[in-house]
Amino acid sequence: GIAIAVSLLVFFIVVSKQNFQFLIIIIELASLAISIATFSLVWNARWNAKDTFLAAIGFSFLFTAVLDAFFTIALIDSSVLRDLTMDNSIQLWIAARYLQCITLLVAFLLIGRTLTEDGKYDTTILALPYAAITGVFLFSILFSNIFPACDTFNGGYTLFKIASEVVISIIL
Repeated sequence: GIAIAVSLLVFFIVVSKQNFQFLIIIIELASLAISIATFSLVWNARWNAKDTFLAAIGFSFLFTAVLDAFFTIALIDSSVLRDLTMDNSIQLWIAARYLQCITLLVAFLLIGRTLTEDGKYDTTILALPYAAITGVFLFSILFSNIFPACDTFNGGYTLFKIASEVVISIIL
């Protein structure tokens, strides 16, 4: 295990010296895989859970992965979404982090609780707001451009982005 960890560390250092963006893409792809695996684990264990805490965490990971996938596509500079800017990718990252940290804050209220009497429809009740919030984030960033700017386009960050990172850190 130590040899694998050291090998990965050396690999990351070498890659970061050659192409930092490629390193970020590798890390983001690993993050996506972990997020989807976490959701899959929670989804398959949902009948054994006595509360909705794990379901909320699982859906958070799934819908954060959706936002992170768009972020990664924006980093790759793919022809799939040609009009994405660096500002859009930063906005997607901020939106994903807000979704994660607010879920981690609110999910503790769900420990020992179900949303319905028998808990049968809890996953549906949780999935709908997550889908709606993710849809609003994607619409406000990709289509309507009403999400606050995060990049000043001259190498700096906006006050919104800096403040958001502080708020997200405090919530976490």
